[in-house]
Amino acid sequence: MIAYHIDPKTGDRLAHIPDTVVPADGNQLEFIIQHCRKHFRVSALQASVFDPSRDHTNAALIGFPCLQHVTFVPDFSDQTLRLNAF
Repeated sequence: MIAYHIDPKTGDRLAHIPDTVVPADGNQLEFIIQHCRKHFRVSALQASVFDPSRDHTNAALIGFPCLQHVTFVPDFSDQTLRLNAF
């Protein structure tokens, strides 16, 4: 969630994802923190773990990811934050 378009083995940016497409330098949690305010589109407050370009394989069993994505739903009147994890 904090290095979405980074190759975990080399630390390099993945060539198939243009730099301009991924906000907050690939840190989805930082993007959510920066935009979590009243009157912001709540549907944008989502972090993806699943990346089809890396995770769709023909392997019989893979140990990751068991978490697909997380959504954050702030309630500013109650000063609470709900999380949904899939």
